[in-house]
Amino acid sequence: MVVQELYLAGEKVQPGRYKRVDSGHVVVLEHEDVLPAAMDGQSTSYTRIQFWNDINNTNRSTNSSSAEND
Repeated sequence: MVVQELYLAGEKVQPGRYKRVDSGHVVVLEHEDVLPAAMDGQSTSYTRIQFWNDINNTNRSTNSSSAEND
């Protein structure tokens, strides 16, 4: 089972790709920013999309920083 965090429109998030849960629309943020609201006035939720190279880079930086702390 994969658990993903949900982010709400208007929430400040890190750079990356985010997909609207209700429509599948993808938003790409180049820098830390807020997620856009829906134009229909409905509450909007997003999930972060991570590609394998994003995950591998995250794992590498986590592993290297933990090795430095040993």
